[in-house]
Amino acid sequence: MISLVTVFASTEITVSTDKVSYLPDELVTISGEAEASVLVTIDVKNSLETRILLRVVQAETSGAYETVFRLPVDAIEGTYTVDVSAPEAMASMTFTVEETGNLSISTTPTGGEVFVNGTYWGDAPVFEEVAVGTYNVSFGEMDGYVTPEPIIATVVADTTEEILGIYTVEQPEIPAETTGEETLDSTGTPKTSFVVGETVQISSDVTNVGNEDQPVIVVVQLMDPDYRPLPLFSFAITLNPGQLITPRPEFPLPTTGYTAGTWTATIMILDDWPAQGGVPIGDPVTITFTVMS
Repeated sequence: MISLVTVFASTEITVSTDKVSYLPDELVTISGEAEASVLVTIDVKNSLETRILLRVVQAETSGAYETVFRLPVDAIEGTYTVDVSAPEAMASMTFTVEETGNLSISTTPTGGEVFVNGTYWGDAPVFEEVAVGTYNVSFGEMDGYVTPEPIIATVVADTTEEILGIYTVEQPEIPAETTGEETLDSTGTPKTSFVVGETVQISSDVTNVGNEDQPVIVVVQLMDPDYRPLPLFSFAITLNPGQLITPRPEFPLPTTGYTAGTWTATIMILDDWPAQGGVPIGDPVTITFTVMS
């Protein structure tokens, strides 16, 4: 809501307020200049022309005068008039009281920094009575999490607008890279079609692309077209920065209990087993090959 201040004054007295618009229960400061040491009458009426304040103050020897009052908690919205008078002098001005609603902001996890229109409100959860309108709600950084995008909040009179900022866990840097994956026969020759009873090697290059020593577990799992897995292969090692290894686990292809067709081999890189809190540290890679009966 845009408020216009209008002032009608003689040269003997002036009047102003510290703001052009207020919320209910807010402090209002009225001040101005008059003749030295005169008595100044201050009269404030609400938008229904109901008098809410009448006060007489004495100007200082410099001519400055001031008074402060608090608007009622249930102050009605609209344009308020301030009339001031002194001997042979008078002036008037207006200010507005705006409709209000509530803005409630929380975060997951709790404790995120909250900024409204760029102003820091505190750590979530926060709750404030505000003028109706739109507000830009943004959030501060939290270690280990991705910061939520700013949210536009629209506050309607006599209602509570609830905003939730959701921090997502920051994905760790992936320090392991798998390249050059292929299937080989038992002699190490590249091959993509096998017969049951043969042995297939799953070859790949695993590189520590990070800048620190990195424990890794290389896991290879084969699966037939009916989603039956073979016993997996695993290999644990600590790689220096830039170090490359080329594991080539061998898998004899069973003659019974499995289905011929297109098989898959998935190569996974972990920093530890899940039961010990391990997580993937490289993108899984899947390759296919044919098994004939």
